[in-house]
Amino acid sequence: MAASTFAQVKGVTSLTERQCGIITIAAFAADGNIEKLKGAVDSALDSGLSVNEAGEVFLQAYAYAGFPRSLNAQNVLASVVKEREADGKNINYGVKPDAVPSENRYDVGREQINKIFGRNAKQPRPEDTGYSATTDVFLKEHLFSDIIQRNNMDAKDRELATVAMLAGLLTVNPQLKAHIVGALTIGNSEQQLMDLIRVLEVNVGKKEAKNAKGVLEEVLAERKSVR
Repeated sequence: MAASTFAQVKGVTSLTERQCGIITIAAFAADGNIEKLKGAVDSALDSGLSVNEAGEVFLQAYAYAGFPRSLNAQNVLASVVKEREADGKNINYGVKPDAVPSENRYDVGREQINKIFGRNAKQPRPEDTGYSATTDVFLKEHLFSDIIQRNNMDAKDRELATVAMLAGLLTVNPQLKAHIVGALTIGNSEQQLMDLIRVLEVNVGKKEAKNAKGVLEEVLAERKSVR
């Protein structure tokens, strides 16, 4: 049985069926649950998510959950598409992204981080080759330029996917908190984040939902205290 679709998640009003699919497959891809991921992918494709959009979620997952889980998820997607082709089911491949900027990638990534997290950093590309400075370069030039700038999925949906991935991992609350802030800053509503947790509870697991709810409540309390 495929994972529950949007119509089956009671109380979810602010997310589309397609977005519920993004959240569900992102969480399963991150925690490596291949068995449940297969049904969730099939359900997500039925719910309006295109093959290329699902692929984007799984490509992005490698930055948060590692290449092995990302590649496994991509293989699941390929398997589901092949089965749907054999069964004569409708397949929406969607659009491929345009090429991302190849110049000034550090600056591009830095400004994307500023946009998502509400910052105003202007630091130049570091010349230091130590691990900390190199990690900073990788984050800005690769994750927030090469990946996040790919334009066949918008920034709000990408942040929903990232929150779901980090929630699925259960053990990365500092990063989960940062991306909940990012999801809100980029334009997702508090209700959408609450509904995301409801989708996790129904489709993924109560532990993941409970942990994410605690982090969201912490973020909302902090935002309220500075208003």
